[in-house]
Amino acid sequence: MALRLLINSCLLVATCLASSASTSSAPEGRFRLALTPESRTAIKLLNMLEPEATLDLGKGTAKLISFTNGTKSERSGTATVDGSRLILKFGEREEDSLVGEVRDDQIVIGGFCYKKVPLEVTGTWLVTRNGQFDKTIKFTFRPDGTWRFAGMGFSSAGQYTLKDGSIELVWTEVDGEAVEPGAMRKRLPMTPDGHTFHVDTYTYQRA
Repeated sequence: MALRLLINSCLLVATCLASSASTSSAPEGRFRLALTPESRTAIKLLNMLEPEATLDLGKGTAKLISFTNGTKSERSGTATVDGSRLILKFGEREEDSLVGEVRDDQIVIGGFCYKKVPLEVTGTWLVTRNGQFDKTIKFTFRPDGTWRFAGMGFSSAGQYTLKDGSIELVWTEVDGEAVEPGAMRKRLPMTPDGHTFHVDTYTYQRA
């Protein structure tokens, strides 16, 4: 019993509170449950599996996936912000709702701290059609902040930055011809989980 009380108290320690300030902006992206060192120690003493959870937030949408003792739970619903309060609704009943607090790039729900997973796009991304990759159309993003596109007889290249859940492209060349710096730009929104982005009607996934 004492150990169970210990683990409950440890899990409710929100280590992100001390270093973060409240914000009223609506969060987007993927957030992952962050356990404290004390909670991990208590979980080991109880011979339990560490709980895992991810929270994906889009524009007004929410998906919470958790694993507790090997059992998966997945809920989808809506997300709204009232000041620094984040309200998640996964059903019509009151018990289907969760209320948290937004603090910079972290969210606290019921004492549990969820930290934002940094967006990372390095690698090759291909167009997907009916669940299949089309290898004739691809984006390649390099660690040095440059990108290259090839497909359908066209090619282009430039520089990219990651901002607010999107890829910001700036062209430096098109079909081998130089482009005036800053003359061509495009913003590619990514899904909250960072698994796909869209260019016009095309959907890209990492190969």
